[in-house]
Amino acid sequence: MSSEVKSESGVKEEVPVGAGGAAPEASALLANVVGGSQVRRYLNLQVTPSLLAGMRLVAAEQPEDPLRVLGEFLIKESERIKAEAEKQ
Repeated sequence: MSSEVKSESGVKEEVPVGAGGAAPEASALLANVVGGSQVRRYLNLQVTPSLLAGMRLVAAEQPEDPLRVLGEFLIKESERIKAEAEKQ
């Protein structure tokens, strides 16, 4: 059994309903965090730029193993960003 929950972004999500008819605390908390603007801001700042660059690389090269190429790109990008941060 589940219940629909509307997140801050307006997306309806299915959340499991407990025996008492209320969503379990962990599920309700997860629905709020996943749809929340804090998570979106964090991902947009920390993950999205590198992920998009890696996806552009994969699209341009169209390698046989795109997930491996993307993963290796992200590891290199992480190391580059860490090295830049240490220089400052």
